[in-house]
Amino acid sequence: MITGLQVTLDAVTLYNLCRDRADHHEERAKTYATQAQGMEDVKIEGTGYTGGDPVKALRDKEREHDNAARELDFIADHLDKSETYLLSRDDLRRLGVISADRW
Repeated sequence: MITGLQVTLDAVTLYNLCRDRADHHEERAKTYATQAQGMEDVKIEGTGYTGGDPVKALRDKEREHDNAARELDFIADHLDKSETYLLSRDDLRRLGVISADRW
């Protein structure tokens, strides 16, 4: 018996979801890297009154998405193709099937 709302997926479907989401994160990382490089090229600095560093913020987002892509690629590469997988809402959120917004 399964308690709560969970989804059972075959390994091929899960593999494809992992790869699609990894591709999304790779594209986001590239976007942030391009934006940060553009700011570095024109010597953009944070404003003194906020203490913000927009380049650092963009580089942090780049690393965040790069890590997410690498994690999903690793998961996809290590799935047991003969198994089915039981996914929770958190898993679906990580795979981009649902958003992080509360409903």
